[in-house]
Amino acid sequence: MRRLLATATAALLVASGVALAPAAATAAPGTVANATLSWGVKESFRNYIGNSVFKGRTSLQGTTAQPQSGGVFTWSGGVGTADNTAAVADVAFGAGNGVHFQSHPMTDSTGAETYALDLKFTNPRVTVTSATTGVLHLDVVGREFSGVTTVGETYELADVKMATLKLPASSTSGGVRTWNNAQATLTEEGSAAFGTFYAAGDVLDPVTFSLPITVPKPPVDPKPPVDPQPTKAPFTDVKSGDKFFKEITWMYTEGVSTGVKQPNGTRTYEPKSNVSREAMAAFLFRQYNTNQNYRAPAKSYFSDLKPGDKFYKEISWMYAQKISTGVKQPNGTRAYQPKAGITREAMAAFMYRLDTRSKPATPRTSPFVDVKPTDKFYKEIAWMSITGLSTGIKQPSGKPAYASKSNVTREAMAAFLYRADRQ
Repeated sequence: MRRLLATATAALLVASGVALAPAAATAAPGTVANATLSWGVKESFRNYIGNSVFKGRTSLQGTTAQPQSGGVFTWSGGVGTADNTAAVADVAFGAGNGVHFQSHPMTDSTGAETYALDLKFTNPRVTVTSATTGVLHLDVVGREFSGVTTVGETYELADVKMATLKLPASSTSGGVRTWNNAQATLTEEGSAAFGTFYAAGDVLDPVTFSLPITVPKPPVDPKPPVDPQPTKAPFTDVKSGDKFFKEITWMYTEGVSTGVKQPNGTRTYEPKSNVSREAMAAFLFRQYNTNQNYRAPAKSYFSDLKPGDKFYKEISWMYAQKISTGVKQPNGTRAYQPKAGITREAMAAFMYRLDTRSKPATPRTSPFVDVKPTDKFYKEIAWMSITGLSTGIKQPSGKPAYASKSNVTREAMAAFLYRADRQ
């Protein structure tokens, strides 16, 4: 199948051809949905709030549940990401979900009922940072606790690293990975968010969470293009072992060139002959045109070309695709000069325009000994070197020449198109 460069719908096949041995326990990113979390904050704190003497109350926020009165809290519907090795995860359980603790009711300076102890923990989030460590995050809205007879200032904290988690070995069942009773230790940041009721380092209630992890199947790498292996050469003047034999044979098998028919019915390629501008148009049209319904205009774009001429459609396509605008004439018209040879610099310009991908930066130092950065088509010629489409002509100095004004031979054209197809 041809790799196309000419249009936005075309894509060049990237082929490595390197097979890697399967790696053991390779981490693969996945998504998490419908995760669950169970945590009681701290049993002694729940008991304090529930003490009828202090007239406290616990309010569940959002979809948070408390299956047993006075027991631990549960969350469901957690979403996020995790890898399949259980070493990395980030799962959130909803910004509006959480628990609101209040105790010691009183009246503030405006006469409104309030509570001296007021803490709301929402947006629980669990991150797994290694196979044995994790963090419990919470958003916290609280009131500074100055005593049971004083109303303190309110504060609001986002994404507090409330506790570090010491993770046990996880278990897996049906694609769900579970950590049971992970030890939770209050952090300095968590202690401050907790109104300093507990000190950093104090142990909180254990955390249990389950993550259903879905790891997408890795994309299948495209098979590398297979070089043609003909049983015999398609052209009588090109034989196995000749320079560019592979590339010229590819031109035939891809339908880019059928060669020159001889009186005896055979076909020749004429590898050393120069490529004419009309032949160049034919090569590019066959390789890169994606519009099978393309029709050439009734009126020619060029003064030296008319409908019915050989390769009229292909040359008109070159203009329509903005690959060639022809040669401006003194009278203002444009000529295509179909029988003229195509120079190597013009060919570089054609190939550069065909490639619709983003281009690399143009180097300040020329890759070729005979091309200067100020020369016409320097950008296009340098791009030919950067992309590997042209290696130039080897010189005794070691730095290759490009020979910009020289005509492109048919064998060189085969090499350029073959390399472009392999990118």
